[in-house]
Amino acid sequence: MQVTEGGARRAGKAGRDFFDRHISPFSGKLREDVLLGPKYGADFGVVSLGGGRVMAVSTDPIWVDRIYGLKRAAWFAFHTITGDVAVSGLRPTHIAVDWNLPHSTKPSEAAQMLSVFHAEAEKLGMSIIAGHTGHYEGASFPAVGGATAFAVGRGEDVRLPGSARPGDEVLMTKGAAIETAVAVCYRHPRAARTLIGRSAASAVRSMFGSLSVVDDALVASSLRSVSSMHDVSERGLAAALNEMAELCGHDIVMDGTSPVVPVPVKRLCSALSLDPLSCSSSGSLLVTVRSGSSDALIRTLSSKGIEAWRIGRIGKGDGGVFITGAGKRKRLDEPRSDGLVKGLEAAAKLEMEMDAA
Repeated sequence: MQVTEGGARRAGKAGRDFFDRHISPFSGKLREDVLLGPKYGADFGVVSLGGGRVMAVSTDPIWVDRIYGLKRAAWFAFHTITGDVAVSGLRPTHIAVDWNLPHSTKPSEAAQMLSVFHAEAEKLGMSIIAGHTGHYEGASFPAVGGATAFAVGRGEDVRLPGSARPGDEVLMTKGAAIETAVAVCYRHPRAARTLIGRSAASAVRSMFGSLSVVDDALVASSLRSVSSMHDVSERGLAAALNEMAELCGHDIVMDGTSPVVPVPVKRLCSALSLDPLSCSSSGSLLVTVRSGSSDALIRTLSSKGIEAWRIGRIGKGDGGVFITGAGKRKRLDEPRSDGLVKGLEAAAKLEMEMDAA
């Protein structure tokens, strides 16, 4: 989630220009065992362990937004971290965790968060292998540390970013802008109820449990026809599609008639004048599959209670994203900002107006 407890905005992850200038050129020694190093838009890196074995690695902040309650927030933090390595196609196996807690954090609060990480790791068969825990001046919620997740497995099972090719079909799970809608309904419940009604706002809040791509990725990776996967997170579906297109070097053509936004989420985005395609959507997964294989993947995901749609295909071109519909084709550019921030600001303003009335 992209807001502090006080509602202030944060910059989020580095943009393309910063990455190209200050990250990509400074990656240390280029070792022969590095199969995939830092790439803009890639969720993970890969190291060869020899003998056909590899290790996928991802690192993320521990982002615990207390508005959701410590246990729910810690659950979301854990799955944000492990989701980025699960999209490699390998099952997450290990995690190292660094907790940098404010001095005001009570032992009981720390215990709640650490116990959630333990329980979720145990469910996935992961070991917490290393880390650091301490209380520090200047530390504050929601950014209370960082963690690195590992997935060890066979090299032949890895789905490298950029492996999609022309003709592959593009699927999406769950739908766009869910994370943004959930954030608004938790942080500004009165505004949400006013805008879309109590029942719809409650339905959106209940989607909190879907804000993880771990199960989606593990189910999808069971099909050999899956060529790549990508988590839809900051700046939403439009950003994720542009990242996928750049990584594979081909165009992505999106069907503008695909039902990519759940109905109550679409209603809330409309009421807040948000473009759902540029809103944070952690929990939604993009999957590319070889031509003719999408129906099989949709059925497999559905059998596990995960809804998915075919939203487009990989086409020839130089890495752009296009939406088709009503006989027209238009380019979908990478958003410069996240609709989540705008949505929270609009909802906060509405509640202030309600208080003043």
